[in-house]
Amino acid sequence: MNKRQRKVLSMLKPKVKAFGFNQKELKGLAAKIAENLTSEENASEEDVDAEIEAAIEAALPVLELGRSYANRVINDSRNGNEDNDDDEDNDDESKSKSNKSPKAKQKKSDEEPEWFKTYRETMEKKLETLTGERIADTRRAKLEKLLKDTGTFGIRTLKSFSKMKFENDEEFDEFFSEVEEDLNTFNQERANAGLGKLGAPAIGSGSEKKDEKTEVLSEDEIKAIARM
Repeated sequence: MNKRQRKVLSMLKPKVKAFGFNQKELKGLAAKIAENLTSEENASEEDVDAEIEAAIEAALPVLELGRSYANRVINDSRNGNEDNDDDEDNDDESKSKSNKSPKAKQKKSDEEPEWFKTYRETMEKKLETLTGERIADTRRAKLEKLLKDTGTFGIRTLKSFSKMKFENDEEFDEFFSEVEEDLNTFNQERANAGLGKLGAPAIGSGSEKKDEKTEVLSEDEIKAIARM
């Protein structure tokens, strides 16, 4: 396990202790949660811990539901076996199993039980959905901050964003950079047309505007321009 997986595992263990997961299952869950973390490698420990905490809290209801489902499957399986105790075929099957080599028995015991495979796959899908929604919300918030007070330009961009699907952070970062470039170009065109800049003003721009004075052309300058 890598550093983040170990961190997730240490934070996950006390929260799911009552669920009865074994070590192998816990490591699988921790790896899945760590895989979907979005914080950068150089992020602060506080930020990483907060993200892990949020991811675990989001997954807890799903994990509890999945464990209940797994317990029910096990109980149903046990009840089914008890109902078939009088079946003569069971005796033959028991004899056949007893003749298997220790190596074959060991191989079978190492295989993932069918009930856990179903449970694991269900949990992974639900966890991916929860993580995907959280990532989408984070990306939208970042985009909304950039597009604040940009009018119809921002509305159109956010509408396009809601229809897009990004496979990874690199694709979103590329899209975000393109939006920044488009916004800069759009603002330059507005400046050329004598219009104001869209978006949040840069730091210090307010004082600069106060110091600006409108230049008034003299009569001679106006005549000179007219003769050009």
